[in-house]
Amino acid sequence: MGRKRLNYNTAAHFLWIGDRTRSITGAHVEYFRGIRNPIGIKVGPTMEDDELVRLLDIVNPEKELGRVTLITRYGASKIDNHLAGHIGAVKASGHPVAWICDPMHGNTLTSSSGLKTRNFGTIISEVVSCLRIHAECESKLGGVSLEFTGELNEEGFSVTECLGGSMELSEEQLGLRYQSFCDPRLNFEQSLDVAFLISNYFKNERRGKHTENDVLYTELGGRTTTAAK
Repeated sequence: MGRKRLNYNTAAHFLWIGDRTRSITGAHVEYFRGIRNPIGIKVGPTMEDDELVRLLDIVNPEKELGRVTLITRYGASKIDNHLAGHIGAVKASGHPVAWICDPMHGNTLTSSSGLKTRNFGTIISEVVSCLRIHAECESKLGGVSLEFTGELNEEGFSVTECLGGSMELSEEQLGLRYQSFCDPRLNFEQSLDVAFLISNYFKNERRGKHTENDVLYTELGGRTTTAAK
């Protein structure tokens, strides 16, 4: 008896279905159903709870552990309306998934000068809300997906593509070193701000401390509340 043929896509390190290409009857979902790679699925605010479960049933009918990562990308103002419901629906379905937060794509805006950008405050707001909601739902956030760069110019200055952060980058400064041809990225300083915030959160969680009392959390969280309104 011959071995069953298994198909793999070896052209990328991690394949995922986009929030705009996740149609249950679409070609993208059919393609992903036919490969054996671990896959990601972007989950946005238009995803209904039962639709998410049906999608999981299609791409992972055997409920194989490690097969699917759900990458949530709601936007800071919408995450509270959707994430808990999605977590509950997936739990009830019995599907094993890893949860990733993408706080970049739901928080894109256009500056007064016409440049595509993102505000550090809303990015942090979505991350903080995501951590809180997972904790409330007795779920675990497995990671955060960020677009960032450590690129420096010849003078040693970072790119200027996202607003805010500890360097308090303003709209007037966006054009100084805006290098991206596609999506605006966090720069060296801003990406470190996020990294320290997340690492402090999990360090305090392990130690049984209340993260809200952490100085960095309070500082960035305070800016978040203001920027997100």
